[in-house]
Amino acid sequence: GKTLASGSYDHTVRLWDSATGQHLATFEGHTDQILAVAFSLNGKMLASSSLDNTIRLWEVANGQCFKTLQADSDWVYSVAFSPDGRFLASGSYDQTIHLWEVASGQCLKSWQGHTDQIHAVAFSPDGKLVASGSSDQTIRLWEVTSDQCLAILQGHLSAIQTLAFSPDGKSLTVAGNLKEL
Repeated sequence: GKTLASGSYDHTVRLWDSATGQHLATFEGHTDQILAVAFSLNGKMLASSSLDNTIRLWEVANGQCFKTLQADSDWVYSVAFSPDGRFLASGSYDQTIHLWEVASGQCLKSWQGHTDQIHAVAFSPDGKLVASGSSDQTIRLWEVTSDQCLAILQGHLSAIQTLAFSPDGKSLTVAGNLKEL
């Protein structure tokens, strides 16, 4: 896409033209610094999480917040939309991954298993899996239609900070604190 989103210490989400660097819009509503932002695949929605323990869902076209999701625990470090935009996954300081329904704002399920905070979540391209990466140095693969953890990927030498599925869903790219790949 042509638009970049950034979250800031000043409690705002800002949109930028990635080609020119021009500031396009500012979304306001959080009451503390922003920890994560993510676009839906179609680019029409944006999710932001904050130290205020909320996730806000925004309409990109007009900057309106259409849902505020209340995290029932600590800070939400990561958010990711499902490919169809119907669901949002979040990963938190409290070692929990939540699956939210975007339309209703309801938490549909929670997955636990990590032993430290979760810094990264990502949906597989087919939307059937959520990958989570944690400071416990593991990646877990969760089946969206069940409460089952299908795999635990171990052997990393540092906290998992970010991860992403390849477009075909056959590979997972991971980065941590020790600059490993």
